[in-house]
Parts: sequence; C-alpha cells; structure tokens
Amino acid sequence: MTREMKDLQDTLPPGPEPKLISLTTFPELDTPPILKAYAEKYGADFNRWSFLTGSKAQIAMLATNSLGLTAAEKIPAERESPYDLFIHSTYLVLVDRQSRLRGVFQTVGEGVDFQQVKKEILQAVKELERES
Repeated sequence: MTREMKDLQDTLPPGPEPKLISLTTFPELDTPPILKAYAEKYGADFNRWSFLTGSKAQIAMLATNSLGLTAAEKIPAERESPYDLFIHSTYLVLVDRQSRLRGVFQTVGEGVDFQQVKKEILQAVKELERES
C-alpha cells in the first residue's frame, strides 16, 4: 500500500494538503526512527505524509473506532512468514477537516485497478476542496 500512497502523493498538486497518513500495524517493530527510514526509502514528503505509531490499543482504537478499518493479530499457525503478523485493511480513507469520514477506497487486492481508484480519490479530494 505504501507504493500506492507514494503514487498518490506524486499525483496531488504541490502543497501541504491534503495530508497523507500511514498507520503501522507493527508498533513493537515500527519505532519512529524505523518509520522515518522507511518513509525516506519510499520518498515520502514529510510536509504532507506522516507515518504514525503508538500502542496496539491506540492503533486498534483509531483504526476500528474512528476509521472503520481492521487490524487483528494472526495466530501463529496462520502466519505465512515471520512478518505476517496481522490481518489488516488495505483501504485508504478520506477524512475532512472536521474529522468526518468522507470516503473509503480499496487500494490493493485482487481485481483492484489502483489507477482507477486514484482517479476516484483525486475527485473526492477536489470535492472536499470546493467545500472549504
């Protein structure tokens, strides 16, 4: 999903808005310095794109209660690799300045054409800009 976020970042008009936020599902591993290095690897514009971490409880509360996303730990028997620790959403959510959920977009997965989804995201962003 990071590649799709980078593509979206590069397509948005210059400037600090809209903000992009990536939320880790590996808080024990993803410390702020590790997230910073990861963001730099993908060319994140730190004026626009933030990479957030916190406790498992904080992340789960934000993801599920505020954003309607999923993040659940996989049981060890179901893990396909040592890094396959969570079942998590691969959706991009659009939130307005009043913290209201305004759009949910599936960004990766079988049958998903991200270029089409990107067009839908950009259209939704334009609609929000007109409301401002």
